[in-house]
Amino acid sequence: MTEVSFTFHCSEDSLQFLYNYNLVNLESAFINGSKIIKLHTNNSRVSFENGRFFDPHNLIVKKGAEAEESIKDQLKNVKDIIIDGLNKASIEFDLPVSLIKRYVDDLSERPLNLKPTSYLDFEISEILLEINKVFFDRNLNMAGDVIPQRILKLFIKSKKGCTRLQIKEGSKTTLEYSEDCELWSEDSLKVLSIVSSLHPTIIEVKELLDYLKRVCRV
Repeated sequence: MTEVSFTFHCSEDSLQFLYNYNLVNLESAFINGSKIIKLHTNNSRVSFENGRFFDPHNLIVKKGAEAEESIKDQLKNVKDIIIDGLNKASIEFDLPVSLIKRYVDDLSERPLNLKPTSYLDFEISEILLEINKVFFDRNLNMAGDVIPQRILKLFIKSKKGCTRLQIKEGSKTTLEYSEDCELWSEDSLKVLSIVSSLHPTIIEVKELLDYLKRVCRV
């Protein structure tokens, strides 16, 4: 596909990254100590799960250190394509993606030794950054009359509250806040207040907060 789509969702005990661009489809998940990596390209379909590397096309199964080296080699082969897609998304939405790029670098170098908290900050316990395409009904009275629409989502949970941003292609920007991440109110000034009260120590997280501030002030 020519358009980039991805989901980066990180909390204190889990991390999930989904990516699709230029014939590279990657799924990596680190949840409750379990590590799963699935990589599909135009000429290979491999996976890593439960300490084993699987290449069903070539009937290969490896475990232990061999399994780790094999999945590392596969990830290094597609790292440049993944970074290229993230750079494209960054230009398209004027969006900082350095946090995800750091994750991609780490994933290709030490895929089994990643900690979700490495991508958070002491005041921030959850980050969701997503660009995907969804389909909306153009005409509610005519079944099947749908249009594709690109959507950017940015969600940040902090000690000061929760904020979320949604930008629909060709539509308005929505900024919301919540004290409990359940009941939401649309209020860009409140979002700006929450984000401005945070003091991140990780530069990539600071870039995301600065991006939110810019959107709030538009």
